[in-house]
Amino acid sequence: WKPEFDRYPPQIQDHYTAYLAKQNPKDIINTFTQFPDEKILVFGFDIEKTIKNIEFKKTSRSGFLQALATSKGVITNAGFSTTWEALMLQKNLWVIPYPHQFEQYTNATRLKKLNLAHVSHHITATEFQQFLKFNEKNNYRQSTKLPIIHPKVLTRLVKNELRELLQHD
Repeated sequence: WKPEFDRYPPQIQDHYTAYLAKQNPKDIINTFTQFPDEKILVFGFDIEKTIKNIEFKKTSRSGFLQALATSKGVITNAGFSTTWEALMLQKNLWVIPYPHQFEQYTNATRLKKLNLAHVSHHITATEFQQFLKFNEKNNYRQSTKLPIIHPKVLTRLVKNELRELLQHD
């Protein structure tokens, strides 16, 4: 758990939060404007601009966390930080792994296998529609509670594992 989350209690408001810094903005606009009833807050481009139902938001940690905590769901790539934060807030995910990024494919595969995310390789209207269904089926909230290990406990566990490995060599 990140203490900064305490300022942003998870709830469900009227928008989806997207962090898609490496996606083509034209693809984002072309896809999401096909769903005029869905408000999308897009981060990652450091601009403040509204195009129909899409609000591009300036980079801001507090603004992003507020949007994340109050979103109906999260759309992002399959990196660790945003996916982890979304899961900590029990948000459903649509992840789009960066091409040729092994870590991203691994994360996406695990998330899909655990039914924690809708996974696709492109931003399309069809994929967004599938995510909306996935999200609705899950009541706009992940029921999985992730275990949180205190950093001191995790450090102790890692040290014990290393000690075990060194004793066997």
